[in-house]
Amino acid sequence: MKVSIIIPVFQVADFIERSLTSALNQSYGNIEVILVDDCGTDNSMALARSVLDKHPRGSSASIVVHEKNRGLSAARNTGVVHATGDYVYFLDSDDEITNNCIELMMEPIGESDLDFVIADYEVAGSDIPYPPLRLARGPLRSDERILLSYLNEDWYMMAWNKLVNRDFLLANNLTFKEGLIHEDNLWSFQLACLAESAFVISDSTYIYHIQDESITQKPSLKNFKSYLRIIDNMQEFVDKDNKLKSHLEVYQFIERLKSYFFFRIATADIDERFKIAAYKHLRKDSYKNALLYLSKHKFLKSKVRIKFHSRLIMHYLMPVDRGYQNYKKLVVDVHGG
Repeated sequence: MKVSIIIPVFQVADFIERSLTSALNQSYGNIEVILVDDCGTDNSMALARSVLDKHPRGSSASIVVHEKNRGLSAARNTGVVHATGDYVYFLDSDDEITNNCIELMMEPIGESDLDFVIADYEVAGSDIPYPPLRLARGPLRSDERILLSYLNEDWYMMAWNKLVNRDFLLANNLTFKEGLIHEDNLWSFQLACLAESAFVISDSTYIYHIQDESITQKPSLKNFKSYLRIIDNMQEFVDKDNKLKSHLEVYQFIERLKSYFFFRIATADIDERFKIAAYKHLRKDSYKNALLYLSKHKFLKSKVRIKFHSRLIMHYLMPVDRGYQNYKKLVVDVHGG
């Protein structure tokens, strides 16, 4: 089977040679590398072409050029459209993969296709803990197991280091939402909701390099606006599926994600008016869901963190001003460490 490694390229002159070389050096034989030129102004593409010219596997790579800068989501989507592999693999252009990455991830794919394979990763450049892979090697045998493991944060939301069946992506129209920052939150949530078969590799196959100037290190107002759009899109996705709409753990997950996003907003050095507006946005259309949640699940003692989740949604039942103050204090208490 053929694997397409998709590398979006934008302003990564310091890293592209390392990333591209790691893709070309794969021990797995049947690969193609797709570089998506997203119209940066540095010499990233010149450096990439130099690597391709010198590498014995350079002819297995192709370059797709955007007419203008469109962002990471669009670049990944473009890569999927141009891919000819049975599976696609997303590699960020400032990271790298181990030489046996694709070989290890293709091992569990036999006569029966899988929707996706996920492996562990290492972090370079930071001592800050990042979301771990908390699953042992082996298959995730049902759609419910896949979904619950994601909602329980047993596997990370980053799109990279996941080998995904291209037909599955196309059949489910599972694309990256363009114009978003932190688009991986939405994409991986949808992947978890849609996938019916998966496999976990316990080996570390990806090296995630933390850059001081990355959007995850220095969030801006654009980041915070994207948080609100991610929640909107998640809720819209859930509302189209009756099973997801009535799924307790899905509701809990979205409420936890809301609380974390609002914590980032509430503790940022930005205008208080935006914080209040963000709170009102996150609160909208949630009142009836809060009542349903409380009425059906408040007294289920077996549910993990039920007390926390009951507190988390009580603000919906308060006037906006009081709810804002209550929610802000709660998210700081919960996520502030």
